[in-house]
Amino acid sequence: MVTRKRLEIIKKEVLKCKSNMRHFLHNYARISHPIKGRIPFKTYKFQDELLDKFEENQLNLILKARQMGISTIVAGYIAWMVNFHSDKNVFIVATKLDTAVNVLKKVKFILDGLPDWMRIKPSGAREYYKTKNKRSIELANNSSVKAITTSSDSGRSEGASLFVIDEAAFINGLEELWMGLGPTIATGGKCIVLSTPNGASGWFYDQCMDAEAGLNNFELTTLKWDRHPDRDKKWFARETKNMSQRAIAQEYECDFNLSGNTVIEGILLDKLLSRAKRQPYDKFIGNEDLWVWKDPEPDREYIIGADVARGDGEDSSTIQVIDVDTLEQVAEYKGQIEPELFAVLLADVGEMYNNALVVPEYNTYGYQVSKILQKNNYKNLYFQKKNGEYVTNYEAEIMDNVIGGFSTTSASRPLIIANLERKINSGQFTINSRRSIVELKTFVWKNEKPQAEKGKDDDLIMASAIALWAREKVYGEIGLTEGFTNAMISGISRVQKKISTDNDFARKRIRSDQRNSSKTVKKSKSFIWRF
Repeated sequence: MVTRKRLEIIKKEVLKCKSNMRHFLHNYARISHPIKGRIPFKTYKFQDELLDKFEENQLNLILKARQMGISTIVAGYIAWMVNFHSDKNVFIVATKLDTAVNVLKKVKFILDGLPDWMRIKPSGAREYYKTKNKRSIELANNSSVKAITTSSDSGRSEGASLFVIDEAAFINGLEELWMGLGPTIATGGKCIVLSTPNGASGWFYDQCMDAEAGLNNFELTTLKWDRHPDRDKKWFARETKNMSQRAIAQEYECDFNLSGNTVIEGILLDKLLSRAKRQPYDKFIGNEDLWVWKDPEPDREYIIGADVARGDGEDSSTIQVIDVDTLEQVAEYKGQIEPELFAVLLADVGEMYNNALVVPEYNTYGYQVSKILQKNNYKNLYFQKKNGEYVTNYEAEIMDNVIGGFSTTSASRPLIIANLERKINSGQFTINSRRSIVELKTFVWKNEKPQAEKGKDDDLIMASAIALWAREKVYGEIGLTEGFTNAMISGISRVQKKISTDNDFARKRIRSDQRNSSKTVKKSKSFIWRF
């Protein structure tokens, strides 16, 4: 028979466990160890910090190494929540049902191992579980835990108190699932997202990057292998002895870039991103698609690479303006614009940058852009023979079978990408645009070919690659021009000059053209290029 004193002790202990999750887990929870069997749940400091974050934050994002015990910590949090709180609905989501079920098993193990007096039941309830099966449990207090896959509609149609998304980096289509969770999050539901990295792309990668920059509401926790107090360099060497660098990056170092097969090494991309300018000092054209980092300087030469799209699809037309001598990116455009209007823009930007050499990609819609530029006598267009050999404007006037622009083929594409890679790796090409570097983070090797990850763009990359390739064809290897030597000497101390009044007028012209360009194209038989 339970005495009154014993009942008072039990009551106080239950209330303490309800208000102090760590006390509950440390003293009453048991977990399954693969060697030792059932053992007390003794957490480490970094795990306790996670438990605090689960309570304090609505949205938690965990970028983790392998074997850190994070799924067990999450299971402990779920067990505490549903045992001490009624009417809580928890959903464990994963791309594979077995992955979600594994977390649910851990929850069951903790609940099953509790003393009977710690298993909270409503007055009059005989059984602790209403239902208990492989995929779900429901307690007598009407709290439930369900294991589901991303293909299931469960949780999106039901009110949820907590969503746990496990191995999120490996889930395809997570964007759509997240959109479906909007109403749940808006009404106070919590979410815990955890995963090892899986390349520099996808919803999980994007959310981690935004959380790091403070652009979303997630609380990001990064747990590399060495956060675990029982692991040292000897342990790490033993565990990773037969692993590739990319596998180590993914499984233990929490490195997105090295865990994916990026064309440019991930470590270098991180350095480039840290050096890049967050914002251009100026933006132009309607929705500010033209970004400017440096105004044109008198007597300097510039080259413009352009990748041309249809204007109404997923791809964007892009412009990269590069200083011929220093190989610094000084301006960039990315937007969806019709080819005939893109030709107008290219000419305007080209003239603004001292009649820069314009190199549009000639393929598909680039052909139309090139013909418009030629028809309206743009003064400095790149020409090549069909075999890819560069010819001057003067030669082009007297030669047949020349192309106004650069033709990207199965033979030329690897060459211009390899040249871009060399320029980046050597530090010769200065990239000021963060959005260009973000594209490089998802520019990977697939079937031994460099290309954008599925659902990502490489339009800015191609414009840069075209410009840098044409620059060598026209001017020779970097470092051979007199301007390059002078630029290296004065580059650190050079004072930026204000562009001329004519170029100020050019900028106003660009803004005006963007607003009225459709009317201009319909009403004018020819374009007026001069400012």
